[in-house]
Amino acid sequence: MRLFWRRPKPNRLEAGNRAMAARQWVDAAAHYAAVLAEQPDNGAIWVQYGHACKEMGALDRAGEGYAAAIASDPSDIDARLHRAHLLRRLGSDEASIDEFATIVAIDPAHHEARTMLIESGARHRLPNEAQRAGTAIDLTALREQLIDLGRRVDRWIDGATYPTTNYNGFRHDFPITPPPATVLPLPTIHIEIDARDSAPYFLRATLISLIDQSDDGWSATVIADDETAAHPVASLGADPRICFAVEPVSSDYVLRISAGTVLDVQALRWFKFTLHRTRAAAAWCDSDRATEHWRDRRTYEQPDLWGVFDIDLMAQTSSPPAAVAVQSSAVVDPSKVAAEARRSALIDASCAGPVAHIPRILATVLRAPDHARQAPQGDELDRPEQSPPEPGAVAGTPIILAAHDGRFVSVGSTQPQDSRIQLIIPTRDAAAMLDAACSSLLSKATAAGRIDLTIIDNHSEQSETAQLLTRLAERPNVTVLPLDEPFNWSRANNIGLRASSAGMVVFANNDVEMLTQGWDDLLSGYLARTDIGAVGARLLYPDESVQHGGMLLGLGDGLPIHDGIGVARDVTGPQERYVLTHSTAAVTGAFLAARRDTVERIGGFDEVGLAMAYNDIDFCLNMRSIGLKILYAPAIELIHHESKTRGHNDTGVKIAWDLGELRTLYQRWGESMLIDPGYNPHWSADRAHDGFRSPTLTQILQHIEISVQPNPWHASRVTAAPVDFVR
Repeated sequence: MRLFWRRPKPNRLEAGNRAMAARQWVDAAAHYAAVLAEQPDNGAIWVQYGHACKEMGALDRAGEGYAAAIASDPSDIDARLHRAHLLRRLGSDEASIDEFATIVAIDPAHHEARTMLIESGARHRLPNEAQRAGTAIDLTALREQLIDLGRRVDRWIDGATYPTTNYNGFRHDFPITPPPATVLPLPTIHIEIDARDSAPYFLRATLISLIDQSDDGWSATVIADDETAAHPVASLGADPRICFAVEPVSSDYVLRISAGTVLDVQALRWFKFTLHRTRAAAAWCDSDRATEHWRDRRTYEQPDLWGVFDIDLMAQTSSPPAAVAVQSSAVVDPSKVAAEARRSALIDASCAGPVAHIPRILATVLRAPDHARQAPQGDELDRPEQSPPEPGAVAGTPIILAAHDGRFVSVGSTQPQDSRIQLIIPTRDAAAMLDAACSSLLSKATAAGRIDLTIIDNHSEQSETAQLLTRLAERPNVTVLPLDEPFNWSRANNIGLRASSAGMVVFANNDVEMLTQGWDDLLSGYLARTDIGAVGARLLYPDESVQHGGMLLGLGDGLPIHDGIGVARDVTGPQERYVLTHSTAAVTGAFLAARRDTVERIGGFDEVGLAMAYNDIDFCLNMRSIGLKILYAPAIELIHHESKTRGHNDTGVKIAWDLGELRTLYQRWGESMLIDPGYNPHWSADRAHDGFRSPTLTQILQHIEISVQPNPWHASRVTAAPVDFVR
């Protein structure tokens, strides 16, 4: 039963309602908060407060408002529904599902909650009452449900996102369409199928997928042992295009796959179209895995959806591409297993010319049918689907795979560099937090003596801060610089650069704590690579969920966002991107490292246009514009107590300032700040890796074009004069 309360003061309540009607969210939230201070059990006002906070972007406070409304009346379905959608927006899918399930438990016929459970892949959370409710509704209700379902289907067909739990439905609903018509002649492709140590079942499936291709202009060689060559599967060699003997074949490209890789009917057409259009040295496609049943449709799962070619990610991934086409003159080591050979061929090709990525799921790696695997000796059908990277140098590149914490990380040197490291930390009071940051960074370094610590003190007033800064300044290689002016993050860091001539520079927040022992050696190895402009770390919240796994550009309404935010520490992510070194569009300034010469080359940080926000994004785009890559290095981990000093953008004044600097960033970079080469167009355009969509032909072609640029990670400045470096 809902609690009763005395009528709140009408002036504040009415003012809140007027502010809501005028879309003045900050004022509305303030008025509702005043009402709630007197009436904390008023569930209806808590809901309105949650709405206002949500509209102004304070999502955590919105969640608190909805939760308070639910606490005042646990049967309040409206509050629960808003909270469930908010949790889904924040990426808390399990919590969202729990809330929808609670709604259905309260009202078994609640249509929206039932539909959301089904769309989220949680049909099993529907109680028997909810499942039976559908049989008891009248025809009018059924008609309304069918109309609503039709609208949802239309939205899906128009490109809306399928939840990650329904990848199989997405694959069946969106078959691969052919590429645009192309002027002949197309390049010739010879398929090389590695059937060594593979059951005939897998080879049969691969050969049939070739025979079914919409483009019949191909030839294939099967590399197999004598036992396979004597098996009935070899009778498919009666097709003159298929050969079980290794013989010289003249072709422009060789498409390398393993037995058990089933090519989509349009696969060869897409490969030929892409290679003809780009004249690339190599091309590869997206893929997934599937299990077949003799009567039912395939069950698809575990997609590999890549961004443009990234040599770091390709060198480390345990799941190399399933289908790779390289120029026929490329040399492949026959002793390597098929997956490792494809990885090496792609990396070698990238050193010879551009590598095209086709954002189409053209290859499916089959798993043995369940009945066969459960039969005697069925375990022989289990094949390793992952290939760990080989240690050592990657041919033709400055990358070395060095062992670290049970994984290989890609660096430019296995030996620490002689160059010193300057560590710059702006601060204002927060002595305990600053002490933890400095102590952890110095104690976790292999050689703390090589670090020049520069602290920029901006109007600290507390006595404990003064005592800490005095104590730190007594240590060798520590400099405390006063900044007696209004805080400007960009200016503070530019001023800090004067205090040292160290060859490497790390810009760090005062609210971080280093977790990685030997981080300085790792950083030296990364920055020894001349292709790298800046390096960012993996940041964790205090509960050890991910706070920063690199930055993503162009999603949702276009604001830069953190990749992997909120996922558990042990979640590896798509293509293991949360735990593997890889190129990224940008990294956060909470821990940002670069060589001094490159910082000076781009002019440092913009003190005028980007004093507080987006200066790290601008810094990274500047690095990319001069041909250097931004590296996300998860081997370096820190705890980040996000925005404890500056706070969040939760007022109208702060939001307006933030939007002003965002406009400056867009005026300077245009669409470059909305393009993320590492984000596959199959992924949701709303929230990062939140679901699947079918990319349009325009999106597919744009991605292919970007992938074969001389530097796909290049960014283009559209306006504004260069920023003078402060000395």
